[in-house]
Amino acid sequence: MGKVVLRSELARRLQQRFPELRQDDAMEVVDTIFDAMKQGLVEGRRIERRGFGSFSIRTTAPRLFRNPKTGEERWLPQRRRVVFRPGKGLKRFG
Repeated sequence: MGKVVLRSELARRLQQRFPELRQDDAMEVVDTIFDAMKQGLVEGRRIERRGFGSFSIRTTAPRLFRNPKTGEERWLPQRRRVVFRPGKGLKRFG
């Protein structure tokens, strides 16, 4: 796996680009962006950043699974999960 970028690292980079921002304000900007993305996904919308990629929600169908330890069969309910698809700009690095 590659390097993980933390929220604090994003805020630090934002501060470097906009020196007039205080650290607390930069963290608030990062949190606001992530909160807006989360709310959009909860509402079922697609989030796209050209050159980077897009986030969307995919719903999986309910399915039967077997517990390997006991052999018991159970139903796994329908689930919603976030899917990320890299854009053309990001695919160059992969």
